[in-house]
Amino acid sequence: MKNLSLTLYAFHLRQTLTDAPDRVADDAAKLWDNLTNLGHFPGLNTLKSHLICYTNTEYTPHNEPGKQSYWLTHAQDIDLGAISTADGFKITANLQPFRLNDTYAIDLTLTPDSPQLDITIPQLQHFRPQSLLPQSIQATLGQTLWLYAEVDAQTDCASLAEKCATALLANTPLNPSLQDQDSLFGSHLFDYLATQPSQPDNPASQCHILISFNTSQSPTIELLGKAYDELLQLLCSYHKLRYIYHQSRQRYPEARHLYSDLEQQIQTLPNLTTNPQTRLDTLKNLLNQIPHTITLIMSSLLHAGIRLTVGQTLDAPPN
Repeated sequence: MKNLSLTLYAFHLRQTLTDAPDRVADDAAKLWDNLTNLGHFPGLNTLKSHLICYTNTEYTPHNEPGKQSYWLTHAQDIDLGAISTADGFKITANLQPFRLNDTYAIDLTLTPDSPQLDITIPQLQHFRPQSLLPQSIQATLGQTLWLYAEVDAQTDCASLAEKCATALLANTPLNPSLQDQDSLFGSHLFDYLATQPSQPDNPASQCHILISFNTSQSPTIELLGKAYDELLQLLCSYHKLRYIYHQSRQRYPEARHLYSDLEQQIQTLPNLTTNPQTRLDTLKNLLNQIPHTITLIMSSLLHAGIRLTVGQTLDAPPN
């Protein structure tokens, strides 16, 4: 596999519909903290100094501009430096951080220092893929690992993709399951999903893997670059939809239970005591309880609320 790149796309909820416009989620900064704590690449130690949402090392989200989608850096993408491998080559890392409406997004791309270097499946461990998995990144909306490589035309791409997906998840409880295979911009595309056995339905603990193999010298990289904004928004929407579905499955029974309680309270109205004073006091207590129950129902239903705006382009970073 030549011209190989391994990219982590992670999406973390910055704000929900229940947060005030000037407030963020309690764990909004967790993505940046977890990236900093990885520590593999030299540039991660100073990551926060490059982000608009930080003043030195203090998280200051009010510094972010009021636009819907934009780069989160003061200048351009962040060169995180390189690490050496036991096989004599280096791996470089580049980070592009964004805000997409209510969501923080990252593109962390790892590449060998020489594009023509032939990377074997065992050498994928030099990229430390375990550090790029959900248990380390903990992105609330989920993540996608995308591996791209150029291979010989006679390569059995399906078999190679299966081996690569398995290698990326080595020494973890995650097992890749092929969801679909197709082509994208002239390259073979394989879509895998790996779920956590203890939380199979939780998108935050799942690992979505895309593997692209170019067997025909197609201009895949160039075309991916031209469609970058749209692909980033598409991946973000994919993870948001999975998150919303998971949250709705959890919140619906809770809302249904509260609604049942509300129905029972309303049905007691005709059977209130005939004593005028007691009846009035009972009615006042009931009316005080009903708005609170309605608020709980609405809060439960809105808890998973996030924006699904798509089709917006990112502001280019300043020169």
